[in-house]
Amino acid sequence: MSFAPARVVAGLLGVAVLLGGCSGIKTYRGAGDKNLHVATVRDSDVRADLHVHWIVAPCKTEYLGSVELDRPHTEVAIAAGRPTLLVFTFASSSFWSNTRSAIRYDAVLTPAIGRRYLAEARYLDDIYNVDLREADGRLIEAQGLGRCDG
Repeated sequence: MSFAPARVVAGLLGVAVLLGGCSGIKTYRGAGDKNLHVATVRDSDVRADLHVHWIVAPCKTEYLGSVELDRPHTEVAIAAGRPTLLVFTFASSSFWSNTRSAIRYDAVLTPAIGRRYLAEARYLDDIYNVDLREADGRLIEAQGLGRCDG
């Protein structure tokens, strides 16, 4: 059983890569004013990310990049006047039980010039919720791209 320590080391490295953000995902930089404030509350073993896509045609998006939501507050610049798909994801894995889970929440937002938006991304005790609002408090309903059968 001399190979067991090698398996443990390989497993720990795999978990570190998964949770450490070394996945090669393109980082979203944004441009212009930071008009989206994201408050994140999560269990320590959960990774939260925001993936930003422009909607370029019905059922077609252009991936712009991702932001790791690893701090309690994150400011993001979303282009005004462009329909944008915001995909919030929560991922967790357990090395000891060899399980992984991922949950996503989609919202379409077309930011208005000069407006601010607030999002709360929460994943605690296996319960998740995302609220996306205009700064005046109006809730933006969750919606994806609709039915896009290929």
